[in-house]
Amino acid sequence: GRGPMHICLLTPSFPPMVDGGVAISTGRLAQGLLQRGHQITVVTTAPPAHPGDSPCMPPEALQPGIALHYGLVEDPSRAAPAVEALRVWAQAQHQREPFDVILAYFVYPAGYLATVLGEVLGVPVVCSCRGNDISKDMFITPEIIAAVLTRSTRLIFVSTSLLHMADTLVPCRTKATVVTNAVDSTLFTPDASAIPAALR
Repeated sequence: GRGPMHICLLTPSFPPMVDGGVAISTGRLAQGLLQRGHQITVVTTAPPAHPGDSPCMPPEALQPGIALHYGLVEDPSRAAPAVEALRVWAQAQHQREPFDVILAYFVYPAGYLATVLGEVLGVPVVCSCRGNDISKDMFITPEIIAAVLTRSTRLIFVSTSLLHMADTLVPCRTKATVVTNAVDSTLFTPDASAIPAALR
């Protein structure tokens, strides 16, 4: 296999700001990658500011091998100056310590930004499609979804049904992998003796 990589992870939330499952998932992923010798630069949204607080600045590094940058643009289709600032930052980072791959959690905004940066930097992009990313009810346009699916080098889906929806919009099955976001109860069942009698 290949040696240690420098991975740029774009995610809407990341520890120490744990506001749900995504932060927990990306935190665990980063720890696992770090244990395997990889370097991770996380681009995420800043924690919400409270009245009277000074602007939140990220720590230089959470721990050796992980750097945190508060620069994820929450709505890039309406924030060209912020996207440009992220591009300038990413190019400077890439010149100092080149990224080997960009990994994004969710199609928008992270996946969209990852494809923009991937094209500018010449770096492959993996987009992890999650939740209701591919949905007619989403606030993002089908054109943005299609652009991310098309421009990503590889795609990860958390369910087969999500892959099917995406593949209907843009044929993408050949570059997709399904990593389920659940436990298959047909393969894994709890040991009955481990369940308290009151719950059985």
